[in-house]
Amino acid sequence: MPRRSSNKLFHPPELIGIEDAESSLGTPLRRNARLVPSRSQGGVYTYGLNRAAEIVMVLPRAGGVLLHTKRFYPNGIYRLPTGGVNDEEHILDAARREVREETGLQLEPTRFLFHLRYPGRPGAPRRGFHSFGFLYPESDGPIEPEDTGEEIDDWRVVSWANLPETIFGLENLESGWIGWGQFRALAHSFLLECRGAHPNWFRPPRSDDRAPAR
Repeated sequence: MPRRSSNKLFHPPELIGIEDAESSLGTPLRRNARLVPSRSQGGVYTYGLNRAAEIVMVLPRAGGVLLHTKRFYPNGIYRLPTGGVNDEEHILDAARREVREETGLQLEPTRFLFHLRYPGRPGAPRRGFHSFGFLYPESDGPIEPEDTGEEIDDWRVVSWANLPETIFGLENLESGWIGWGQFRALAHSFLLECRGAHPNWFRPPRSDDRAPAR
């Protein structure tokens, strides 16, 4: 489980818009995550070789939350969709862009849920890597990814009660996927912690306020 930490490491100057997101969408739960071991990468999993941060998209649908899989993933492995924050890109712009590219939906994030900071690998050029979890409004619109290069193969709705099974699957992948799976599992675990601590964050205002299909 991610370790509790102070605030001072969560506003690095190279990442734009964290304070804006906190002001407009609420202060997220913050944690310093642990290093993830890896058998194939010098003993430590390497985060974000070509980027400093990512958006974790929490997309509620009737019955649960949307997860996806890609053509090259191990069989049966689904996870929350994510997308990188470009250099000098405001994180809210990244949140809008990524949900459009991954799903084809025009959605505005409604809540800044969590901020995970991963320590930099010793000797790595970056000081750390950040995962920003954003909640989006529920939408029943068709999923039509704009970025075909992502090789998204399928989507499914997983109930909140069954999300621990997703976490278990990610944490227990075979050799070659161990570090990646344990890294990806952390955001899912923190999302469940966030939902347990702040269930009101996840309640839609009214059923007729759902985002329309576009």
